[in-house]
Amino acid sequence: RFLNDTVFFFFCDTLEKRNSITDPWGNTLGVVNQDDLRAKTDSIAYRATKAVLKDLPETLHITIPTPISGEAAKLYQEILDGMWAQLEGETEAAVIARVVIAQLTRCAQITGGHVGGVVDPKHPTMVPEVRRVNGTTKAEALEDILDGLNPKNDPVVVFARFSEELAIIKEIAIAKG
Repeated sequence: RFLNDTVFFFFCDTLEKRNSITDPWGNTLGVVNQDDLRAKTDSIAYRATKAVLKDLPETLHITIPTPISGEAAKLYQEILDGMWAQLEGETEAAVIARVVIAQLTRCAQITGGHVGGVVDPKHPTMVPEVRRVNGTTKAEALEDILDGLNPKNDPVVVFARFSEELAIIKEIAIAKG
């Protein structure tokens, strides 16, 4: 639903015109219709409030490199190569923001271990196919982190961008008990 035209419109400038005040040179001076924009965002996202998260421990940020290889690396590189070819072959006005966002989203999906899930504008009610790809190491990195913790004493919060990543995280958590 992220790229569904009924949520955020077909062109980025339509969203900008509905939700911002600009000067004659295109600089943003202010934001309008914030309630409408929040309602649209909330229709495709989950918002965790401070009240829900009040019992969390102190934040600890750890960066763990998770390289990709094999099928995942091949798909990722194909998307990047296609995106650069498209950008180099088109005039500036012909590049549509949602196409670039879709390609970058697919790259992010691949690093999480899956690809697909983009809504077809011709069939917006159909559930798009999502499949797992081999060659990512995020799941293994999460397993390593969980192996080093005591499940009764060490609370963990794991963030993910896509529902398929949440499914992978859930499988790991169930397997670890």
